[in-house]
This record gives sequence, C-alpha cells and structure tokens, in this order.
Amino acid sequence: MSGSTPTNTSAVDFEKQQAAEADAKEAARQASLQQGQTAIDQIFSGSPVMGTKTSNFDWSTFTPGSGRMPASGMPAGYTAVQVPAATTSPTGATAPSRSGVVGMNTNNTPIYAPTASAASSFAASAPSWGLEDASGKITKQGDPLSITSQYDTGQRTGGFDDAFYNDYKQKVLDYYQPDEQRQYDQAQRDLTYNLARAGTLQSSTAGDKMGELAYNDAIQKANIVANANAQTGNLQNQIQANKESLINQLYATDDPTLTANLAESSAAASRMQDPTLTPAAGLFAPALTAVGSAYNAYNSPYTVVQPGATTNPAMVSPTPASSSASSGKTTYG
Repeated sequence: MSGSTPTNTSAVDFEKQQAAEADAKEAARQASLQQGQTAIDQIFSGSPVMGTKTSNFDWSTFTPGSGRMPASGMPAGYTAVQVPAATTSPTGATAPSRSGVVGMNTNNTPIYAPTASAASSFAASAPSWGLEDASGKITKQGDPLSITSQYDTGQRTGGFDDAFYNDYKQKVLDYYQPDEQRQYDQAQRDLTYNLARAGTLQSSTAGDKMGELAYNDAIQKANIVANANAQTGNLQNQIQANKESLINQLYATDDPTLTANLAESSAAASRMQDPTLTPAAGLFAPALTAVGSAYNAYNSPYTVVQPGATTNPAMVSPTPASSSASSGKTTYG
C-alpha cells in the first residue's frame, strides 16, 4: 500500500523557533548585564579618558563587497559605496555617440554603450569602490584618506582612584601629625628645663633622656601613619564589598537601571564618609615622669647635702634628715 510518509517537520521547525527565541532572549540578557556591569565599573573605577588622533587610512584593511558578501574593514563613521563606472578616451578624442542603455549604475543612472565605430577608441571602466563619510564625500579606494579616531588614554575620571584614597589618608595625617609635633616640642622644652633645674643638662643622663624622647617621637609618628593606612584600607575594602554586592544584585535582578542608581547612591555615601579622628593626649608623659622623678628625688626634703659637698645628685648620699637640715628646701612638682 502506497501513501505519504509522515514527517515531523512542523515539530522540528517549532523547536528551532524556540531555540532561536531562547538564544535571542539570552543575548538580550547578556547585553543588559554588560550594560549594568559597565555602569557599576565606571561609577566605582572611573570612566576612561578618550583622546583623538589622526592617521592615514590603511586601505589594505578594506575588503570590497562581492556577491552577497558586504564590504568590511571600514573605519568608524564611513560606509562602503560603489563608484559609478566612467567612460575614458585617448587624449584628444571626442566622446562617442551613445547607442543605447546597457545597464544601470548603483546610483540608478543608465550606462550607455558607445557606437561600434568608437569602441576601439573608448572603453567603459569597471565600477570601483570607495568610502563615504557622514557629509557625503566619497574617497575612491586607494586615494589618501585621513581618519580621526578616538583611543583610550589609559587614564580615568571619577570613581575611587588613588587620588581619592590619598586624600582620605591625608585627612588622618593632617589631624594627628601637627598635634604630635606640638606635644613633642612641648615635651622637649619641659625635658630641657627639668634637666637644667637638676643640674644634669650636660650629663650622660641628659643624653639618655633626650634619646628616649626622640625614640618615643619616632614611634608616635609611625603609629599615626599606621593608623592612617589602616583606616584607608578599611574604607577601600568597604567600597569594594559594596561594588561586589551591587554586581551580585545585578545578576539576580537583571535590572541594570536599578543597580546603576544604587551604585550612584552607594558611591555618594562613601565619598561623604570621614575617618575616625579622636584627640591624642599625653603622648610623651612617660619620659617627662622619669625626668621629673629624678629631679624630685634630688630636691626631696629627705636628701641631705653636707656642707661644702658637691651638688651633683650622683655624689649625694640620701639619709634621713632632721627638721633643721630640711629647712629651706622645696619640692618640685
């Protein structure tokens, strides 16, 4: 028994249509995600600074169209066009008469064939290609063509760059460093005064105390820099975490507009954030206490100075003093 063979052409076509729709939907989704990713990157990392340059177009990169294949390799802002064929003649010859239309140019103008008597002197050139700019000017293939193009300079504008974090760090340094210097200068003056009062300004003790004070000064300066670096690092980590959170939200919602708006708000809040600044007091108190204790010991009412003996504290033997021996002595402090 003969009959038509059943086919599943309709089912196959339906599956192909569904696959094509799914591919188109995914392509649109990826484009949307890329749009959101670019917006977030530019908000947090800055937009590229573009430069312009002018150069001669390299015609070797241009491929004319052929058959159903379109032309390729055109610079931005240019389109490929066919230049109509032209009739050329030897020098001094007159134009041949036209015997009839043999074709049409790409611009819908007729192409006329020369009469047979003039065919040996005149020839119709083949159509050529060229590039047309936005103003309509056409440059034939091979002729000099200056192209102005843009390029990424590698610089960025906006975003959280090194300048932003350096400014944030400088806020910490500008707050603490002048105060530390003020306290150090005061401690140095007090130490010099106490050593002079104790009569030990030119002694090895004075050198030791000055060295301790200078060492403490270096430690305090290093602590200030470390604090500035730590606060800046914490801010940088926080901003990076905010960016990653927004990217995750972008992929969860497929909404580039929403995430871009949230990114703008997050960036604005981060720019308004100030470092933690608290007054630093008593940075050099230990060094002053040690000097003050030495001076107080020398001037203590329990320190006896024998008549005619040296007043160098190192040469004095402290012994319990009577009320008469301690009269006239004062305690520093």
